[in-house]
Order: sequence, then C-alpha cells, then structure tokens
Amino acid sequence: MWINIIAVIITLISLGSLLLYRRQIKSFCRQLRFIQNNETNKIISLDINDKEITELSDCLNGILKKQHQLELDYKRKDKQIKETIMNISHDIRTPITSLKGYFELLLEAEDEKEQERYHKIIKARINSLNEILEQLFTYTKLQNDTYQFVFEECNINHILYEAIFSFYEDFKSKMIEPAVEIPEDSCIVWANGAAIKRAIQNIIKNALDHGKDQIVIEMRCNNKVEIIIKNKFPSGDNIDTDKVFTRFYKADTSRNHQSTGLGLSIAYELIKCMNGTIAAYIDEAFFVIKIELPMA
Repeated sequence: MWINIIAVIITLISLGSLLLYRRQIKSFCRQLRFIQNNETNKIISLDINDKEITELSDCLNGILKKQHQLELDYKRKDKQIKETIMNISHDIRTPITSLKGYFELLLEAEDEKEQERYHKIIKARINSLNEILEQLFTYTKLQNDTYQFVFEECNINHILYEAIFSFYEDFKSKMIEPAVEIPEDSCIVWANGAAIKRAIQNIIKNALDHGKDQIVIEMRCNNKVEIIIKNKFPSGDNIDTDKVFTRFYKADTSRNHQSTGLGLSIAYELIKCMNGTIAAYIDEAFFVIKIELPMA
C-alpha cells in the first residue's frame, strides 16, 4: 500500500514538474517572439528556479546579448559610413565643379600658353579628386574588421626616407627644407611597410597643408622605434589634440585646403593595426605627432 502511495506522489510531482517546464517553455517562446518582433534590449526572464532551465536561459540570453551588440555595431558603422559620404561629398563636389569650368575655359582658349595653364590646373584638380577618393577607400577598408595586413620585417629607415622623398616637389613649391634626423643604423620592425609609409605620408601632408615655415622629422631607435613629425602652426589655429585623430576634424574650418579630414584618422588606424601607438601634442610653437612601433 505504501508503495502505491509513494508511486502516486512521485507521479504527481513529475506531472507538476512537467507542467512547470511546459509553462516555462511557453513563456520562453512568448518572450522570444516579442524580442524578435520588437526593437528591444529585453532579455528572457525565469518563472521557476531550476538548474537546467536556468542554464538554458543563460545560453539564450547570451545569444540575445551578442546579437544586440552586433546590431549596435552595424548601426554604428552604417552611421559612420553615411556621415563619411555626407561630409566628403563637399570635398568631391568642389574639384568636379571646378573641373567643368576649366574644361570649358580650355575649349575656348586659343593661346597655347593659356591652354597649357588650364591643362596643369585640370591635372591638379584630377589628382586632388583621386587623393580624396583614395582616402575614402582606405578609411572604409579600415572599418572592416575582417581586413588584415600582411606583416614582414621592414626597414623603417628606408620607409621614412621614401615617405619624405615622395613630397620633394611639395617641399620645393612651399620653399620648406625639412629638418630630418634619421639614424644610420637600420631599425627593423615587424609590420606592413606600405601601411607605415601611408601613415607617415598622411602626417607629412597634414604638416604641409596646415603648418607653416618649418617641418622637423626625427627618428630614434632604442628598445622601440620613435618617429616624431612636427610643424609650426599659425598662431590663430586652435588645435584640439584630443580630437585630431577623429575623422573630419579640422582645426581650420575655412576649407582653404582640399582636405577630407580623414588623413590623420587613417594614420591613427594604420599605426594601431601595426601594434604601435600614435599621439599628438603641442610643444611651444610646434604641433607634434609621435609614433611608437615595437622592434622586430
């Protein structure tokens, strides 16, 4: 008799547990449908205290939190891309508009010297447009988490010399002779040479576009490689060194220079990808950018 009573009790307890499980599963389904159909940060709540059900709830909430973070990242990147296109549209439209005007002047010009002058202006505007598009392409590429660089041993001395020499005509036209100090002994870093060169070029271009009179480029090589690029800047410029690596930041908002405002942001991202650090600060009359890279 006692055995029958115990069996009935066990059966009732099992049925009760089964009903609670079914009710909780239905609650899970109801909550998941609500989350699926609504934009919400809600997570799944429990009605019963059970080890297995709690473990299932934790797993489902982990998936929901991860999905929510992916959605936030997507929205953030989508917003960044839209802002990038909107902010850069002015910089693209300006050279295109001027190109149209100079093409019309070229067609109307009869004097060979005048035609040659318009040819040079049109070429400069096309180069400017190419540079803007290249900056936009590079920035967009760096926002892709799946994009990876190929690393190798790089002679940073040679890379720095190449980057400086690529601006030979720019230094000449502005009548600036940069003060360059690079050690004779080779410094080797484990990185992507093209990425480092691009970062340095962006910083030098920024110095040429927004600095004045004097540019200093120094390199030191001890336990790490230090590259310092500094330029004098107009006294009227209010440079916020906390924001210079932010995309579209411009200390001079007059847009006198054909600048996308992406150059230093790209340099920052590239150096970060090389496991290096980059910082900006003011040293008396100089605006200074300092790069640090680990030795190979």
